[in-house]
Amino acid sequence: MAREDTLEWLQVDPDSSLLTELCVHLGAQGVQVEPLTSVNRCSLFDQQPVFGIILFLHHQARPSKDDMTATNDRLYFANQVIHDAYAVHALLSVLLNCEIQLDKTLVDFKQFTRDFSPVDKGLSLGSSQVIRECYNNVARLQVNQAKQRQPYHYISYIPFQGYLWELDGFKNGPSRLGPCTEKNWLDLLHSELTRKTESHQRQNISYSMWSLIQDRRQILQRKLVAQRYQKESIERNMDVIQPRWRALPDVRHWEDEFRHVILNNKHNVRGIRVSSELLTYCQKIEDLDEDEWPVIEEQTSFKAWVDYWIQTQDTLLRLYNRLGQEDEKHENYRKDTTRRQHDYMPFVKSYIEALHSSGHLAPLLANPNKHAMNYSMIRI
Repeated sequence: MAREDTLEWLQVDPDSSLLTELCVHLGAQGVQVEPLTSVNRCSLFDQQPVFGIILFLHHQARPSKDDMTATNDRLYFANQVIHDAYAVHALLSVLLNCEIQLDKTLVDFKQFTRDFSPVDKGLSLGSSQVIRECYNNVARLQVNQAKQRQPYHYISYIPFQGYLWELDGFKNGPSRLGPCTEKNWLDLLHSELTRKTESHQRQNISYSMWSLIQDRRQILQRKLVAQRYQKESIERNMDVIQPRWRALPDVRHWEDEFRHVILNNKHNVRGIRVSSELLTYCQKIEDLDEDEWPVIEEQTSFKAWVDYWIQTQDTLLRLYNRLGQEDEKHENYRKDTTRRQHDYMPFVKSYIEALHSSGHLAPLLANPNKHAMNYSMIRI
């Protein structure tokens, strides 16, 4: 089955790799999707900035007749009319309602469906060949899709124009949960998620929670810009107190250690490279918001300034390391997509045929446990 020729939406289960890569293929820039393993307040706030929270319920739900919905002409909301497209429905319910840089495909789709009803928006999404191809290009290739499987049901939560909204694909419209600000909407959501998840647990409904957040590499780059500025500011103060401080044995020793740690840790090296690539996104202190600027603390002695400088160097190392790890994770996401797209059936068939022709297949089938540890030793 050629992926680009299929008119179906391939069936998928949610995971970070698939959902993040789906955002990339849809043309949403600077975002990623992470699992939310707990509804406690710290878990929510640790992932800031958060664009939206998504629940996927794995059950045979029916469209709700709940009329407690609100209207907002500027809010994008679509009914989940194509169950296998649940992941796209969920992501678009966040992406199309936030200040996120989008490619032309999604901008045009939002504009085209602006005056449609929720049902018609869902049908338009389901019939969009471009969006379906984006979706199928990250899904696992399936020669024969399983039929009648239990669907996923999406519910998304976003702050929009001063209110917290619930976008449930099985309801008639969006639900306005209460007034909020960009600073307190997660507090309001925490209460709602606690109530909802406790209800799902009582009903034995399987669910997973996901946060659509800013790309962590961008966040780390902003922190690196702030730390580099702090380091330079500290060094300027040290230049005034002791102009030849860089020649001090302790300082030179620390610089040597810093270079050694950088050059002998693959994540640090990778982090430095990625940071240089992200300079087009954020390069100087003026690119940061005021609340991101570091506060340079006055020190009482030159030794205290040196300790302060070393602490800043340590922080830079940790940030480079985290940036390298984060970029490696995204590379693995791309590799996961390649593996999902690959059709392994020709190889499997050829391997089985080779086992048969070489006389190894019959013994393996007759006593699989006996030969389980020797598969890799078979020469065909």
